Amino acid sequence: MRVDLAVCTFGRGDTVLSTIKKSVSEFGAFSKVLVIDNNLNGLPSDITAALHDLPVTIIHEPATGLSRARNRALSDSTADYVWFIDDDASLCANFSNELPRHIERISSMQPETRPAYGGGLILAASEGQTADNIGRFELGLLSCMNANEPFAQPWGANMFVDREVALRVDGFDPRLGWVKETGALLGEEDDLFLRMQATVPEARRQPYFADRCSVHHWIPKTRRELRWLIPRALKGGKSNFIVYKNAPIREGLSAAKRVLKSPTRENLLFATFVGGKLLQRCKGA
Repeated sequence: MRVDLAVCTFGRGDTVLSTIKKSVSEFGAFSKVLVIDNNLNGLPSDITAALHDLPVTIIHEPATGLSRARNRALSDSTADYVWFIDDDASLCANFSNELPRHIERISSMQPETRPAYGGGLILAASEGQTADNIGRFELGLLSCMNANEPFAQPWGANMFVDREVALRVDGFDPRLGWVKETGALLGEEDDLFLRMQATVPEARRQPYFADRCSVHHWIPKTRRELRWLIPRALKGGKSNFIVYKNAPIREGLSAAKRVLKSPTRENLLFATFVGGKLLQRCKGA
């Protein structure tokens, strides 16, 4: 059973080069490492030259959007599973020692019971912040988790999917997923997982947790500021409604009461998130 690693990047050449250099010692367990260059005009020549000196395959996908970049990784890969990490997330030490244990375990399962998707631990850190002192709601907004939280759904900073199943349902929805130029919506991962679940036996629907296969996800200081978090919360709410079609009016009233009673940072972000759901509901999409 083969697993390819995919790193999608847009406009962050220095970041992806740094990520690859930090992770390169852990590439041994992967069949190939694909760097999906989602820049319209390609990565800068110096970044491309530096990447060519590393054991990666660069693929240019000019149709921008994270979902399109990930779909290109799915289509170009020939592995059984494609493992995705963000371009600002680096593989932690011993990843290459732990991954074969999971590959062997999955390979030993009957095909009808092998997981359709899963992921590993995300260790988040920012300037002056760690996973221990970032608010719970902000952890969700920033796609982070810590070892004490239950593993319910993998996140894009460290997740994998069965390539054949993902392609069968046409991959990630390009209407969702981050598109830098347009500020498009989020939620492409949950949307894909739900569609994959609908096509596989029940035994394959439980997400697989690859313990000890962890990544370090760097959160810039700007992503701790409300001017970044509030628009993100609004888009998160809109995406949530598109994916789950669940935005009862009473949820909005409850969120408003929480803010009025206790106008904390976390309650404000939650209310913005719910507001996004209600706005999308009014649009009827």
